[in-house]
This record gives sequence, structure tokens and C-alpha cells, in this order.
Amino acid sequence: MYPVIEIFGRALPMYGICIMTGAVLAGVLAVCRLQPVYAASHDRFELTAAMGFCLAGVVLGGKLLYLILNFPSILANWEQIRAGGDGIRRLISYGFVFYGGLAGAVLMLWLYARFLGGYFPALALNLIPVVPVVHAFGRIGCFMAGCCYGIPYEGPGYVVFRQALGGAPNGVPLFPVQLLECVLNLLLATFLFAYQKKKPYSTGMIGWYGIFYGTARFGLEFLRGDAERGALFGISTSQWISLVLIVVGIFIIIKRRDIAIKIAIANKRLQ
Repeated sequence: MYPVIEIFGRALPMYGICIMTGAVLAGVLAVCRLQPVYAASHDRFELTAAMGFCLAGVVLGGKLLYLILNFPSILANWEQIRAGGDGIRRLISYGFVFYGGLAGAVLMLWLYARFLGGYFPALALNLIPVVPVVHAFGRIGCFMAGCCYGIPYEGPGYVVFRQALGGAPNGVPLFPVQLLECVLNLLLATFLFAYQKKKPYSTGMIGWYGIFYGTARFGLEFLRGDAERGALFGISTSQWISLVLIVVGIFIIIKRRDIAIKIAIANKRLQ
């Protein structure tokens, strides 16, 4: 598609542009839709700062898990990567694993709440609905770069890459799995925003995110054509993580403590 775009004579990767666009839009949505669950006079600044930490966690966690999963391949082709001129730059610029980014974001959010102030549960409840927004734009970036591509497919809506930098085979009809995941993420975001408006103190929102996305991702993995994500007992690493996410989501819904969260937040404000 369009892996890079030229702005003022400088070539910029579309993947990065899409991620940043999604992050900015998510930030605007989160701040403008700030719920009573975390709405004191200074909390918009705290929420914005927390989102900055989360974004750093997304980048670091996503890249780290990608390097771990692809370490044997990177090691085997290291000389070729190093000698390829822009090989190192491409290794750094492309290749992120969403689940690594999600884990990194959660960790950075906890660190922010622990050491710089803020109440972790309240921050999490406000930010969880915008996670699919960032993810949806990230999948558009994947589509532009030609990474996370689909299986060979010649049915309605197939796509053909001509200059993919992310590994998609050029000239081969493929299933547009990136765009399908983008749509599913936007539907998930719509559901979570509605749930948040109706039940702003409910930790069930986090559980439903885990169930919905975990289930969707488990199925989408069967439509992925890239084999770099690793597999165990016939299913991919992401599918194993999806199963864990589904189980955790169910557990949160069953054991949620909505009233306890509301009381804790009220006490936090009174301190």
C-alpha cells in the first residue's frame, strides 16, 4: 500500500503516523469524556500524563515482545540485517506485538499511579475504552506497511500489496485481516463507551474488553498469513494469550467490586 509518506521532503513511516494519530484521538476522547469515576479539578492533567506513560509502555512492550518472539530469526539473519543499510532502522521501526504493548501500557500505568500519584483503578476505568481506538489506527498502519498480513485469499475484498515493507508477499491476493481487526476494535470501543456511560464505576468494563478482544483475536489468528509470532501445540502465541485474556475477563466480571471501587475513589478524593 503506502508504507511511507513524504512530508516536507522527509520520508515518514505510515505505521508510526497512524499510531500517533490514534493516540492523539484517544487522548482527546479520554479527556473530553472524563467520567465521574475520576473527575476532580486536577485530574485532566493527571489523565493526560498517565496516557503519555501508557504510550511509552505500548512502544517498549510491543517492541520487546516482538524481539523475543523473533529472536531466533533475527539472530540467524543478523549479518544480513546489519549489512542491509537500513536493516537496523527497519528492525526498530517495524514489528510490534499488540499484547506486549498492552502489557507494557498496564505496567507503565501502574508505575505512574504508584510513584507519581493517581488512583490506578480509576485511571484504568477511564482509559480502557480508548485502547481499541489506538489499536484500530495501529491496524490501519499495519495495512499500510504490509505487516500482520492475511492468508492467501481471492474472495470478495481481497488486497494485493505492491511495495510492502512489513513482510507481506507482493503481488499475492490476501485476506484484509488488518482492516477486519480495525473494524472490530472500533465496534468494541463503541460498546465500551456506552458501557462506561451507563456504569462508570463498573470494573466489568475491563472484563468485557478481555472477553471481546480475546475472542476476536483468537479467531483472527486463523486468518493471519505471517508465521513470525511463534506457536505452541498448533496455535499461535497470541492465541494462548487470548485464552488467558478471556479467562481473566470472565473472572473480573464474576468477581467485580463496583461498589468497593466507588467507595475507594470517594475516600481517595477526601484525603
